[in-house]
Amino acid sequence: MEHIVSCIEVNGAIQASPEILRVNPGDTILWKNQLSEAYRATNFSPQDPPLFGEEVIEIPAGLPSAPVLVEASPRVGESFEYHYLLEPVNPATPSVDPVIVVESPANPPQ
Repeated sequence: MEHIVSCIEVNGAIQASPEILRVNPGDTILWKNQLSEAYRATNFSPQDPPLFGEEVIEIPAGLPSAPVLVEASPRVGESFEYHYLLEPVNPATPSVDPVIVVESPANPPQ
């Protein structure tokens, strides 16, 4: 399943929508940038087990990122919660810290 995280501006503040994304192993995530500045998704924490094969996802201004595959695979009944930064390429703009929750295949995202 493909999931989309939008980079948007709401009342002057940059946000990721959804702020908390629930996925399963093998799903793909695509960041869609609706802003005039380039962003990157980075600092995925915890780092073990890795969420993706990439450590930094580049999100061009006004364009989507390349899709990335969710590699983390929790056991049945478990889930992994990853915090990350959505940071602008221009350091003068504030960062955002959304969450990705990887559910075991027995717990489909809702």
